[in-house]
Amino acid sequence: MSFSEKSWFLCEEEYNGKSDIALKWNEFEILSLEAAEDYREWKSEIENWWNRYFPILISVDNEYSFYAIDMESENGTIVYGCEPEFEEVDVVADNFMEFLQIIVNKERQL
Repeated sequence: MSFSEKSWFLCEEEYNGKSDIALKWNEFEILSLEAAEDYREWKSEIENWWNRYFPILISVDNEYSFYAIDMESENGTIVYGCEPEFEEVDVVADNFMEFLQIIVNKERQL
């Protein structure tokens, strides 16, 4: 967790549903699917997108945002997304180790 306790890495408890944190690990996918209402094609696009990007860190500091691993990239590229369009992301690191270095160097605010 961050100092403000508004950003945290997702851990086993979040993924298996045993965490006491109010947000689910896939909360932003759920919100996007709710926004898609009954549009099946849109819902399918959202589900396919989230099958590719695996959330590893979420934040509720100022806005809902997340970092995720691109499971289809060669090295596990890390992306950043935020509300209102969670599925529009920016690449922040070529791999997880580079992402950790960015955090350690405080090059990016969590």
